[in-house]
Amino acid sequence: MRKKGFIGAIVLAVLIFGGIILALLCTSRVPAGYVGVVYNMNGGVDGEVLSQGWHLVAPTKKVTTYSIGIEQSYLTSDDKGDSKNDESFSIPTSDGKTVRVNLEFSYRFDEARVASTFVTFKGKSGEEIKDTFIKPKIIAWTQEVSANYPVTDIFGDKRTAINAELDLYLKEKFDKYGIIIDTVNFTDISVDSETAAAIQKKVTAQQELELANIEAQTAKIQANKDKEVAMIQAQKDKEAAEIQAETAIVKANAEAEDILSQAKAEAEKRQSSISQKSASEVANYKERVVSSIDLQRRTKILGAKQEMIAAVLDKAYETVAGLGDKEYFELILKMLGKYALSQEGEIFFSANDLKRMPTGFEQDAQQKAQANGGSLKVSRKGMNIENGFVLVYGGIEENCTLRAMFDAKRDELADKVHRMLFS
Repeated sequence: MRKKGFIGAIVLAVLIFGGIILALLCTSRVPAGYVGVVYNMNGGVDGEVLSQGWHLVAPTKKVTTYSIGIEQSYLTSDDKGDSKNDESFSIPTSDGKTVRVNLEFSYRFDEARVASTFVTFKGKSGEEIKDTFIKPKIIAWTQEVSANYPVTDIFGDKRTAINAELDLYLKEKFDKYGIIIDTVNFTDISVDSETAAAIQKKVTAQQELELANIEAQTAKIQANKDKEVAMIQAQKDKEAAEIQAETAIVKANAEAEDILSQAKAEAEKRQSSISQKSASEVANYKERVVSSIDLQRRTKILGAKQEMIAAVLDKAYETVAGLGDKEYFELILKMLGKYALSQEGEIFFSANDLKRMPTGFEQDAQQKAQANGGSLKVSRKGMNIENGFVLVYGGIEENCTLRAMFDAKRDELADKVHRMLFS
């Protein structure tokens, strides 16, 4: 009996140990931020996608993992992240030059399509797909985009716009493979010394041209300002002369009344008390008439001043509304820096402003919004406004058109114009 019990214990221990080994062999862990595609060695992909955590999987099945969280990758000359060797690469330009670039990008696999991705890439893991497909295609498709631009644009002020175009192009290209590109950025662009000198020469010439244009525009604005000031001064002189003339007339009338009163003084002394009372009432009436005339004069002067101030403000509005594209959109950016809120929103422009919006403005507007702690998306739908813009946050509109800005500040501006003209 003891021998049989001992043998039974050994068998039980073997069974338990075998069960533990089998459990370990049938257990698979999917890390956080990943999903696993189950491949059945007997029938291929069985359609099962495992979420993060521990799972029991038959020994005849294999689990291949794919990242659905953001993965950062690098193609750089430095030892950075997954770029252990020099993975910087050259891109062609439309003018036959070659530019060396460092690039970083982030990506993830579409959770809803990982099974299809597994089949497309014949069971390769996410890491293998990155090394054998994503990185080489990033290089090839970047070269396709760069071939449309001269070296001065890639190395110069259109770099941001080219980066944005590349971002959209790569997202479209990789999407059909179930790969989602989140961001793409050039981190360094370098050229040979000859090309760098040529670029610097062009930049210098462009800066000189912009400076000349600014000086010419400034001179034009100053000339218009001087002209307006001269017109305002002429109008002030004219009104002063009119006021002096009116004053002289009033004074002459007063003197005439005084002479007439003196001529009748002797006769009035002889009148009865009733006549004297009547004369007093006439004098009071005359005094009221003079006061009424003076009030009307002052009212007219005040009305003329108000008309002049209104004309100056209307002219100022027309000047701002008529700014050239460059100055106009620089003003818009300044207004965004003041009125953008620290939340996600949308900005609307008129159809005309959308047509003449300069390249790179949307990125500049986004930077202004981010500086205030928020973000802005430029709507491609034109709004029925003359100029300026309308901000929309959570369905609430904030009118930032130039007319609205002028109307809101009209009293303050009117006071400034009044001090300038009449102080």
